[in-house]
Amino acid sequence: MYKRQTQNGLALFHALDALKNDSEIVLAAVTQDGRALELASGASKNDRKIVLAAVLEVVSYTHPMLTTTYLLLSALTAVSR
Repeated sequence: MYKRQTQNGLALFHALDALKNDSEIVLAAVTQDGRALELASGASKNDRKIVLAAVLEVVSYTHPMLTTTYLLLSALTAVSR
């Protein structure tokens, strides 16, 4: 199933509930297609890493420049802490 998620994130629709709770599976799915977050379990939807990966995938698809800006700001924020 992991291979299917990395090839088509929306394949999560057909996954068993146990797989929708698996953070590794869900992360692979949203990294491939951020819209897969809608299909994930409630716990996965509250996982900061998964949500960020989904947002970055969607933003990078629609606005590559925004992704670059976000990553630079994140790096600067991390360094300044």
